[in-house]
Amino acid sequence: MTIRHRPLRSCADTRGSDDDDHGGMDVVRTARSRRLPALTLVVLAGAALVTAACGDDDPGPQSLPTLSSAPPATPDAKAAIEAAYRGYEAATEEMAASGDPNPAKLRPYATAARAQKDAESLAVLFDQNYRIVGETGIDVRSVTVTGDKAVVEACIDTTKWVTVEKGKQPAPDETGPPPGLARVQLVHEGGDWLVSSSEDGGAC
Repeated sequence: MTIRHRPLRSCADTRGSDDDDHGGMDVVRTARSRRLPALTLVVLAGAALVTAACGDDDPGPQSLPTLSSAPPATPDAKAAIEAAYRGYEAATEEMAASGDPNPAKLRPYATAARAQKDAESLAVLFDQNYRIVGETGIDVRSVTVTGDKAVVEACIDTTKWVTVEKGKQPAPDETGPPPGLARVQLVHEGGDWLVSSSEDGGAC
């Protein structure tokens, strides 16, 4: 989900450095970021360095191009992609309020890897006795389709989505973080569009 909230204790305070792998929603470590752009950039930069250092020496086997099984980028296809993204946001919002980090709740809308990472990150929040309550507003700006991959850009209003201790409600004047732009990647698997990764796009 698009997690942005006030700072909590870091994951290292409770689970150690192993939590550095949580590339989906690191709800504790990134108080102002929706989708770990810093961690994403570090991973991508590392991959780029490895490619630059080793790619010329050993290019490895070359795979043949394959035909995409995704439907054409028609208005109906874009509507299905947007519906999948909105379903993912709604399912994660529900899970963030429930206190039950069950990845199965996200599987209709996300890949297995993404659902697992999101659930693990929310589990850290739940272990610290926090929940996120309220609702978000979603303004989809664009849907771009390239074969069996798609990107949704949306402005997410999280001002009414607030982190609270379990069993409590936000104070009347308490608000969540300001709106932010999300760039969400989806893949076409088994006939469905599923959220696979995402990044913070800054303010909107």
